Amino acid sequence: MRKNWKTRLLGSLASTAMLVTYLAAPFQGIPLLSQKVYADDELPSPSYGKEYSVQDILNEFQIFVKEDLETQNHTVGAIAVGGNATVGIFGDGSVTSSYINHILQLNNYNLGQYISDPDLHERIMEECRLYFNSVEGEGDDELNNAERYVGYQEGNPEQGTPIVYIPNNHCVKIAPDCNYIDFDAAFTAIEAWSSSRANASDAYVVTEDDLTMVYQEIYEGQKYDYAILNFPLGDQAIGHNIIIPEELSKKIKKINFIDPTEEGKPQNECTYKELATGGYTFTFDTDEPITLGFGSGSLSNDMVTMYYNGDLMTTTAFKNLEREGATTSGETNIAVGMNLVWNFPNAPEVNTLFQAGHIVAPNAHFSILNGNGEGNIIAKSAFTNAETHFYSYYSYTAQMPAYTMDVEKHQETDDGPALEGATIGLYPTDGENVADQAAYTVKTGTENPNVLGLNPGKYVLKETKSPDGYIISGKEYYIEVIELGNYKYLNMPVSDSATADTTYSGGVLVRVYEDPGFTKLIEESEYSPLSFAENKYSVGKKTFEFDVDDSGNVTKVYEIADNGNRTDVTESELNKFKFNAVTNKHYKLIYNGAEYYQNADGLYQVDGKLYRAEITDGQLVSLTEGENAVDTAGYSVEEIPEVLTVRYNNETAQQKSGYYYINGDPYDVQMDANGNITGATKKGVTLSTAEKNQFYLGYDGNTLYYNDPESGTTYSATKDENGNYTFGAPLNKTYQITTSRWSIESIRTVDEPASAEIVSGLSTINANAIVVYDGKVADADINFSDRLTTVFTFTNNRSFTFKKVDADTNADVTGAVMALVPENYQQNDDGLTITGSIPAVGDTVYNDGTDHPAGAFTNIPGFTWDASKSYADVNTSDIHSLKKNGDTWESIYRFTEIGVPNGYLAPDKDILLIKVDNRSSDLTWGHPVYFITAVDCGEAASTLPCERVSGRYYPLVDSNILTNGTLADLERDENKGKWLQLDLNNDEDRIISFTNQKGITIGKTDMTGENVLEGATLELTLVETAQDAENPIDNLDGVVVKNGTANHVTHENGSKVITWESADTDAVITNLPDGTYTLKETGAPFEVDGVTYSVVESTVQFVVRNGVVESSVKITGEGDSAVESALSEIAQMKEATEGDWYRSGSSFKVGDAETTETTTTTTTTTTEETTTT
Repeated sequence: MRKNWKTRLLGSLASTAMLVTYLAAPFQGIPLLSQKVYADDELPSPSYGKEYSVQDILNEFQIFVKEDLETQNHTVGAIAVGGNATVGIFGDGSVTSSYINHILQLNNYNLGQYISDPDLHERIMEECRLYFNSVEGEGDDELNNAERYVGYQEGNPEQGTPIVYIPNNHCVKIAPDCNYIDFDAAFTAIEAWSSSRANASDAYVVTEDDLTMVYQEIYEGQKYDYAILNFPLGDQAIGHNIIIPEELSKKIKKINFIDPTEEGKPQNECTYKELATGGYTFTFDTDEPITLGFGSGSLSNDMVTMYYNGDLMTTTAFKNLEREGATTSGETNIAVGMNLVWNFPNAPEVNTLFQAGHIVAPNAHFSILNGNGEGNIIAKSAFTNAETHFYSYYSYTAQMPAYTMDVEKHQETDDGPALEGATIGLYPTDGENVADQAAYTVKTGTENPNVLGLNPGKYVLKETKSPDGYIISGKEYYIEVIELGNYKYLNMPVSDSATADTTYSGGVLVRVYEDPGFTKLIEESEYSPLSFAENKYSVGKKTFEFDVDDSGNVTKVYEIADNGNRTDVTESELNKFKFNAVTNKHYKLIYNGAEYYQNADGLYQVDGKLYRAEITDGQLVSLTEGENAVDTAGYSVEEIPEVLTVRYNNETAQQKSGYYYINGDPYDVQMDANGNITGATKKGVTLSTAEKNQFYLGYDGNTLYYNDPESGTTYSATKDENGNYTFGAPLNKTYQITTSRWSIESIRTVDEPASAEIVSGLSTINANAIVVYDGKVADADINFSDRLTTVFTFTNNRSFTFKKVDADTNADVTGAVMALVPENYQQNDDGLTITGSIPAVGDTVYNDGTDHPAGAFTNIPGFTWDASKSYADVNTSDIHSLKKNGDTWESIYRFTEIGVPNGYLAPDKDILLIKVDNRSSDLTWGHPVYFITAVDCGEAASTLPCERVSGRYYPLVDSNILTNGTLADLERDENKGKWLQLDLNNDEDRIISFTNQKGITIGKTDMTGENVLEGATLELTLVETAQDAENPIDNLDGVVVKNGTANHVTHENGSKVITWESADTDAVITNLPDGTYTLKETGAPFEVDGVTYSVVESTVQFVVRNGVVESSVKITGEGDSAVESALSEIAQMKEATEGDWYRSGSSFKVGDAETTETTTTTTTTTTEETTTT
């Protein structure tokens, strides 16, 4: 059943206090426009995905309008705009994503500033976004999904005042045809709800008798006749759904709310809590414009002004509502759950002075004319010049969701250890679109199960965040929760205020589906608030379980502590329990094969319309929508059966996974239509992994062996004609097994008939009574997992994390592109030879599923590297075990860098990774072991850590395995060819870091850029030290030049100059201090292979900041005749016709343009110009 108030818990189930201070966002200048521009067909198409109800919309959105919105002040909560939006700062207190169709003007989107609860804030920052389809003026700038300013206010372009400022953080442009919110569907549901309030059978319609007339009151020199509606609150209220007819709305000038608990208090001391949270809806049944005054009013115009205990209402009192979890300055309150609604089904225009409570006006243009707004807005269109403050309709902290379910999280297998730190969420869906943010989440703990709360609706249950070191589970469950209408019960003898027709929330139906379209039903189960159906009930802060006799008398009651311990209650407590018989039946409405269930108001919602059904003797008599009759053709009703509770020896049999547990064993109980027990079956259970490992299958495939861990004795059983294995003592059980290639995948005991003793002890009792404790109806604590056979289980495989870090600081490095590719090796007498080539810097490596040239390098499935991050996780299950087919070794993995971050040098090592399984050693058989080694970039493996004998793999511990050490140890020359074993239980072993060192490379080549020329003299000079550096250095003493095998480097201590001769590889230069440098070729002409090259006359000048080349130019000529020009990319060297300098990132090359004679004869000595880059 539903608790008293529905709740949207975005964090854990525990209440959490939230404290936030309002901070206005200052103007911070024009940001850089550097974000990628997307084509329309590349833009995302997210979906709100939730079913539309007035309560849920008011719970999540500050303003929700079908057409246009204009705000001239601060809006705290989320907004949804189906048309054009001109808005200022908003979103500080958002608990959901915002959506704008077309942005005309926007100041800023300040997501999350008012949410201080850590878990809730983390959720909001991760999931909430501002989605928009288009921006005014963006066609000129071609900017989308970017931090930007678009246009300037007319007349002030020089001031740079933005018309539209969209911060890149959390703002996402979506596809032009994407309707994140379906406003047509939303407003169909809103209008149906709004109209139903005006026609509700339980509504109180105000009459002339409820009014107090005032005659000839003088106001601003004029005399007025008018009416006052005095409305008592609390126990004296005439109702909670109030209708004010049109003819009276013109007479009423004042509504005076009388709160007996606060009479005599000054207005600034009143809490207004009963008015704000008492569930009152005031419907003005008028089709003319109307104005309400909150905190301000006048008799001189058509306005209804609100009073509280005889004084003009003070809206600031709403900011003093209980605010555990709210901001101190009052702009956001998601703790109290404000459910006061002013409803205008047909009004074309609604205006307010100030605002206190939520506005629902689906056909109106709504305006706040002045003052602050304390509440949320649903309207056709809206204008506010007020600061509007966000109040959630339900409390995010004070109440629990109506129901719970168990979620299990395991390591690697369904019966593996519990895994802490995962986030699992329920994402609302309409069966087609899934919401972009969860309605409820739970963070898994150290034990299973984890309890997750939820309310009625359709959900996708999935993991949203995995613990560090594990790959996120791709498993999804599709769950539908349906409430089943209302019960009526007889007068409670312990309550004088109850009537014979008091209604109480009905049961709930839970369905689990196989598909995201919710069409293939796996199972369903019904739950009830009635006595003994659930056998756990809460009232106030107490939770009880109880025993009862066949007459419905409580015989024993247990109070349940928070830790689950049960204690007997006292006799006086026992006497407080009563059970009140249910007097009515309830039905589901069926139309075109679809089933519809009553909501809390007793109405059926069909295609967005709310119908009331009259049912007599189980037959549908009529349907009405408001006051209008509906054709009943195609409609029928079906009774929802009563719930029976199974008992064993007069004690309630507890349910779990759809079965009744008796003496610790699960039973399926069969009964006839009258609820009489006809039989029972003891259900088989699946053995745990530890229990399964005590069995093994014989080579003949027909004999199952069991090794008794206590005695060490082995027992056997032969497969019978049914495929079962029956063991005698000590097991005395029959088993079924499933196998894969002679290994046992699972083993379970078979079903067997219950003993006569068990069947004779079974009985049922009709659960047709309401539980009452001390005069209060108790809430049934319903956990869906108690009776569902589906166990909502998520498993996480371990992962390897490959990281890029700075060699000097160990800080994370972004901008690299990494590849993880499988390799094959051939083994012969000469050792290992790689088959195929090895990726190198600059190569392209493709992901599976994309078109690419035949034979191209391809990453392993599941591996993607995002250059904007410094790491990537790799699922251990995506790494195949090492195999040897003939003389070919398969599944050796190379992790290599193919794109180098700017300012860094390419690493000189690759990492090889292998997984060894199916081995025989002193290690536990059947669990894979991983090994890594380091090899020079582009080099093949020279050894393996194992050998294969008779189909088994034996680790070569003595020769090829480094028993203790790190990856750094593998890079030492003395350990070349050795492998390091990784321990997956050690987090450090699962993180494999690649280091990059800052520096530059300088090379002398021919014009292809590929053939190095040796013998050129190159000179690097520090011409200006960066004085703003943290530690300015004015010499090159600490600079290191690695220059291939020649390494002819000249430098005097304290000098700003270093020279060297080009060698057989590019020179690598590290430890450059910040400053401005020149690079040039000096010395005499030199000869290579009979060709003489002259000295290049141009010079390169470049600037280094934080060890990275920040800018560079080429200088040709000297003094006043010097000319600066840009350097071309190294890739363009092949297109050049003469020598020149080139640069790409931190690499410089100087290329030589050879003459025709040089390319056609090698015996002619020719002087060549060279260019250094």
